[in-house]
Amino acid sequence: MKMWQSFGINILLTLTWGLLQGTTSLLGFVIGFIISFLVTWLANPSYGTRSLRTVAFIFFVVWQIILSALRVTRVILGRKELVQPGIVAIPLRLRGSAEVLILASVITLTPGTISVETGTDAEGRVVLFVHALEMGDPTAVRDAIQQDFETRILGFMRDPADIARHA
Repeated sequence: MKMWQSFGINILLTLTWGLLQGTTSLLGFVIGFIISFLVTWLANPSYGTRSLRTVAFIFFVVWQIILSALRVTRVILGRKELVQPGIVAIPLRLRGSAEVLILASVITLTPGTISVETGTDAEGRVVLFVHALEMGDPTAVRDAIQQDFETRILGFMRDPADIARHA
């Protein structure tokens, strides 16, 4: 069962809980959501794991946005020598357009970086071109994006068996 189908069941169970309890309060629906989440997790263990990874990814992205905003502020208010813009090509393990879209959007949301374009390399892999305000070492920028963002996106967008099969 796909994650989106499990989420639909989770929402349906939540609404059923609210109707059976006769509640329209936010707290009642939150309790129903938590209970239906646990029931859905028992029925489909990967749903719970991937859902928790999704929530962790959202918190991680918010934290990265805060850190990046502080770095960009330091660059803007500091010495101009710190500005070393550049573009780096990042070969991706992501295959689906939704996966690439999430990565490109997160990179663009993070201050100091912007997704420029996608393409393919000589081996047919998807490549994302990213402009960074502080390039420094292009390999370090590439590795950071692949390890910090791409790996986490794979964690919640794909089943663990799919990740192992395509590694």
